[in-house]
Amino acid sequence: MRNGAGLFDLSPFGKIRVEGRDAEAVLQRICANDIAVAPGRIVYTQWLNRNGGVEADLTVARLSDEVFLVVTSSASVLRDLHWLKRHTPDLAHCVATDVTAGEACLAVMGPRSRALLAPLVNTPLDNDAFRFGTWREIEIGYAVARAHRISYVCELGWELYIPADMAPHVFDTLVARDAEVGLRLCGTHVLDSCRITPAVVELIAGDNAGVRLRPLVWDGTSLKLGGWKRREVRWRERGRAFAVPEPGDWVSIHWDFVCDRLTPAAALALDRATRQAMRAVNASATAAAALA
Repeated sequence: MRNGAGLFDLSPFGKIRVEGRDAEAVLQRICANDIAVAPGRIVYTQWLNRNGGVEADLTVARLSDEVFLVVTSSASVLRDLHWLKRHTPDLAHCVATDVTAGEACLAVMGPRSRALLAPLVNTPLDNDAFRFGTWREIEIGYAVARAHRISYVCELGWELYIPADMAPHVFDTLVARDAEVGLRLCGTHVLDSCRITPAVVELIAGDNAGVRLRPLVWDGTSLKLGGWKRREVRWRERGRAFAVPEPGDWVSIHWDFVCDRLTPAAALALDRATRQAMRAVNASATAAAALA
């Protein structure tokens, strides 16, 4: 994964197809993020309850003007489907269907994932032609699939959504490139450990003087709580800018990944330090919210 490419079987991911002329309006009502995007886009979002608590954490891909695909955890797909149906207005022209069994999902992740896939598909994979957070229909071997450029492992990669009956063929096609690219088969524990790679944690807290930012900074051995600052935050990897919140905003914690790599020992140290720091952050957030 660090130097080549990893192949993950993510077929257990829950997949809910939402379609109908009111599908966009229904999802706009339920999703915290903006779902009114062009076909071909993928939106990461939460579903919230009336108290602002998170009921679901998932992605929504817009397949066409009236068709969306919700991808969620395998453990919560039935619950999320029930939540979606329960909050769909009775007269809405919108149907939600669990299609998990109909599609397999093979994810190719890692620095060499583009080199592995490029000779196998009929679609350019460079950044200009295939941007992060988008999907494209592709041909791979004898199969027609959807390639979603999205990643849960902090690396370049694509999730390939394939008709279930064609999954073994696509798997064999990918594995045949092992000798040239260095493909490795990866499991759930690898997926989870990759998500511990170095991160920057920002606590946004409100008090009677307004909103301030206090960063948690990873220096390679420990997480240190930085000084209070009121400023614009720029993530180092993607260069996206987040505006400073306004006084009275809810307390929230934002994560984003940086480019550095960690050794396994350092990743374990970061995980332990993060758990300790988050306990302190939660206590600070509670106190700050009480003052807001």
